[in-house]
Amino acid sequence: MADKSRIDGIFYNPHDGVTWEKRVTKVVQDYPDAIELNLNRAYIRNGEIQSLTQIMKGLTKLEKMNLSTNFLGNEGIELLCNWIQYLPSLQTLNLASNGFGIQGMQYLSEIIKTHTRLERLILATNSIQVESIRCLSEALKINDHLVYLDLSFNQLDYASFQILSENISMHQSLRHLVLTQTFLMDSSCLHLARMLRTNTTLISLDCERNGITSVGFLYICDALCINHSLQEWKMIENLIDESSVECLAILLDNNTSLKTFNCTVDAMGDEGFQALSRTIQQNTTLSQLSFHTENYYIQQNIQSISNLIKYNTTLCQLDLRSNLLPEEDLILLYTSLEINLSLHLFHFGSASDPKYRELDEKVLRTLEINSYPIRFPIEWENKKVARIRHLQIVWNPKQHHFFPDSFQQQIWTLLCCRKRNTITVPLLSLPSELWMHHIIPWLGQLSLF
Repeated sequence: MADKSRIDGIFYNPHDGVTWEKRVTKVVQDYPDAIELNLNRAYIRNGEIQSLTQIMKGLTKLEKMNLSTNFLGNEGIELLCNWIQYLPSLQTLNLASNGFGIQGMQYLSEIIKTHTRLERLILATNSIQVESIRCLSEALKINDHLVYLDLSFNQLDYASFQILSENISMHQSLRHLVLTQTFLMDSSCLHLARMLRTNTTLISLDCERNGITSVGFLYICDALCINHSLQEWKMIENLIDESSVECLAILLDNNTSLKTFNCTVDAMGDEGFQALSRTIQQNTTLSQLSFHTENYYIQQNIQSISNLIKYNTTLCQLDLRSNLLPEEDLILLYTSLEINLSLHLFHFGSASDPKYRELDEKVLRTLEINSYPIRFPIEWENKKVARIRHLQIVWNPKQHHFFPDSFQQQIWTLLCCRKRNTITVPLLSLPSELWMHHIIPWLGQLSLF
């Protein structure tokens, strides 16, 4: 049965004799209750947007509209805004790559001021500059419901970031701000830092692919030591060096909210890597960490990585790709991978190197077998029960490297699953010393029998 809630493309063939207006009218008749309209790359031009908006005024239930990569321009945006007035349920509007500038932003700013449901606004890859940002900022002073704003791939300057940051600092609803490749430099980071010191609602900040050096990185890190609301910070492909790693270590020691951090470091020495590793071992908030360097050889710090994996209890995803790791040293990580109870994804090496892809898959298999949901062992057993097969294998120190605490936790998971689901999994064969000195004394403290 066709999904009548989504209009996914209106295909126009100038050679079949069917006009654009007739094709649009047919779609509206077929999907009167559509809540999502996707016209990405529909090649809508100024002359067509007028007929499109007039015909589609009947789609009053639309909640999501994607008009990215068309040819709307400033005139098309004006006609579109006239239509949006008839869409009271609209929540998401994607106008990326439509070539509009200050005039188009003036029309949009009126919609931002008056529309009471619009929450997500994507304006990437247009001709937005300082005057457009001024219009947007004035609208944000009145708007109290916008949650997501994407300004990626627009050429913003120092004044643009100053105006934008001043208004966002006091905005009470904005939670996601995307500034990928917006010419964000160190001087503009000062304004972002001031905004982060006072804003209490922003939870995600994307600063990827800009010209930020260690100076700008320090400004933001210093602000985040005070800010306790931001949860995600993306900094891939900037101009950061080893001195920034020490700033990051200080940040992670003081910040209590950051859960996801992505970063690229141009050059990193042993001291910076070891300082970061020590900090992450004790960190209790990070769940996703992507840390890429340019061909950094981490063999000399393999023990630091091992300790990071062994002692951190919150990381679910760890991405160290672009860091070189010899194949023979991978075995040194297995002990920590088998002990770690939270990590589900671990990438390393070069994604384009077949050797590393093969090793990556091997590591993922290790994680699939040996990661156990100890905090919620009963609630998750239906999804995780396949991992218990690891306990059926004859115990071998070279394969498992179990520490007593880790092994006890895995036995606990097995017993919880057996108790609830009556799973007939035989207990594995283990050395008598392990049973006598670790398992039996520990089981004696539980009220399982």
